[in-house]
Amino acid sequence: MDQVVYFVEATSFEQHSLWKTYHEKIEYEQIYDFFGDAIGEFGGQPIFVTFSFVKINGKLICFYDATSNVVNHQMVESYIKEKYKGISLTDANNFGTALNFCKK
Repeated sequence: MDQVVYFVEATSFEQHSLWKTYHEKIEYEQIYDFFGDAIGEFGGQPIFVTFSFVKINGKLICFYDATSNVVNHQMVESYIKEKYKGISLTDANNFGTALNFCKK
């Protein structure tokens, strides 16, 4: 995770849609490695987040998706911001910000 330059919140469908849109237009390399992490509890239920990766123009992007039955998005975002300080976050709708960052 020390090489990640941007976090993007995206479901697996959104990730596939982004790949379909961009893989022929930019250098877009799917990394077939992922992991999950239980980041805490909300209402007595575990919050589980999956992390997967792509390289865009050689820069590592981490997609994350809260996949547990109970989700607290504010808790997920706070967890990522605290654990990975200084790395920007966006979502699939604003993926262009990550793309612009990867052009630098």
